[in-house]
Amino acid sequence: MSIHLHPDISEKIQAFIASGHFADETDVIDQALDLLAMREKKLEQLRAELAIGEMQEQRGDMYELTPERVARIKQHARENWSNGKPVKDARTRRSVGSCSPWGD
Repeated sequence: MSIHLHPDISEKIQAFIASGHFADETDVIDQALDLLAMREKKLEQLRAELAIGEMQEQRGDMYELTPERVARIKQHARENWSNGKPVKDARTRRSVGSCSPWGD
């Protein structure tokens, strides 16, 4: 396949190669496409999570996240931690490892 690139894009590709981080044009484009695919996958995940949130809102399953509610959530997580129950990191949805998530 033959692709004609705008001179600005060609210069950027050559600069990446000159930096020593990429072997050739194919390497630059391959890694750029990998990053684009990862971005698209993340956007798809975010859209799915947004759709869940919108459905929850339509059902009235929403609540205000007040400082008091955050304190209750943290207390519940600490109790679970103390009782050996798994505590999930809200950002990753994975169980926290052997160290306390609060630095205890």
